[in-house]
Amino acid sequence: MCVLYANPYNTSVTGFYFSNHEEYHSKSSVLTDSFGQPVEEYEIDYIEGGWPGANPTDNDYFSRKLKFTNSRLTAFGMTRRPGRSADNDPGLNALINSQASTICLVGKASLFQVEEALGITKDENLSMIKDSINQIKKKNKEPIFDAEHFFDGFKQNSEYAINCIETAFNAGARWIVLCDTNGGTLPDEIYNLACPASPIHYQRDPIQTTKTSVLGAINMLGLAKQNNARIFQASTSEVYGDPLEHPQTEGYWGNVNPIGPRGVYDEAKRFAEAISMAYHRYHNIDTKIVRIFNTYGPRMRLNDGRAIPNFLKQALTGKELTAYGDGSQTRSFCYVSDLIEGIHRLLMSNINDPINIGNPIEMTIQQMAEKILQATGSHSKISYKPLPEDDPKVRQPNIEKAVKYLAWEPQVNLDQGLKTTIDYFKIQLGIESS
Repeated sequence: MCVLYANPYNTSVTGFYFSNHEEYHSKSSVLTDSFGQPVEEYEIDYIEGGWPGANPTDNDYFSRKLKFTNSRLTAFGMTRRPGRSADNDPGLNALINSQASTICLVGKASLFQVEEALGITKDENLSMIKDSINQIKKKNKEPIFDAEHFFDGFKQNSEYAINCIETAFNAGARWIVLCDTNGGTLPDEIYNLACPASPIHYQRDPIQTTKTSVLGAINMLGLAKQNNARIFQASTSEVYGDPLEHPQTEGYWGNVNPIGPRGVYDEAKRFAEAISMAYHRYHNIDTKIVRIFNTYGPRMRLNDGRAIPNFLKQALTGKELTAYGDGSQTRSFCYVSDLIEGIHRLLMSNINDPINIGNPIEMTIQQMAEKILQATGSHSKISYKPLPEDDPKVRQPNIEKAVKYLAWEPQVNLDQGLKTTIDYFKIQLGIESS
């Protein structure tokens, strides 16, 4: 999920702005970047525009139906007040009555903040979270829950912090945001997963892709050093490039074209690994590096561009499945819950060298397309297009290290994983499950 936080009454917003005041005051306002390009072209899922009910400017902004084709305009605000019902809370009603299709609600997730700042009981806080999200759902809007002071709260009372986000989720929150609010304690764990992974996305802005992995890694490692924090670096099987070793072991140095169109992603991730290990050796930082192989599951974007989401969307909508080359190139697909379990086990280990996390069961793209046709009951045909430059011909992880040192191996087979993923895609496409 990609989120843009934009302030409608300030022409300078988190990398984006309204081109001029006249554009803002027009009823056809379009949020653009500094080059005049519509922000939506960056495929941002949610654009948070402000807080209706907080001031006249925000009220005016959220009274209009702005043109957002792909993104969802999001309003920001608080859960109901203590002692108020959800129906009778002016702040909550201002959010619900706005033109925003999504509401991001801030609620306390720290017992200290609940009892000392709000002066209420922990049960009342849980009721405020539940009632507010229920009210948003009742008004047919999408709720997001922002768990304020979560990390401080987790350190103080982990059970209550988790209870807060479980209450939000069970009430119907579409997403849960774990928020480390200004004034919170400094981090003791850092997770760096920022970077588009699909070639069609990262090649759209190759310079920013490179900067994300290179400068991002430098900044995060500096923060880890400053706070003596453990840091997780999400790497990728793409560090192996178009491999000459098969399956790929962690000791293989790779076959990457540094100046090809994929190099902006592949080489940037290789750099991130290199500097992570340098910080580990020179500064004794506890670095954790996972080389992630093709992962799939619910909540993938419909337009992700990679094999499984592409095939699923095409199969479910009756379009031809688009394969590249002759379909003989191979991939190994790992279900998302298995990936997360592998990451967790690495974080709890004393391993600092990179570890492959992926499913070693290899299959051709042709086989995957046929599998998805079978799983969806689609009668679509498979069409073939030229193979993109430097597209890897094979991909299969050797997971002996993960098995030996983490006692980890995939548990979800392809049939199980595809079923839950297909169900999710059907919901997103508005298709009723049979």
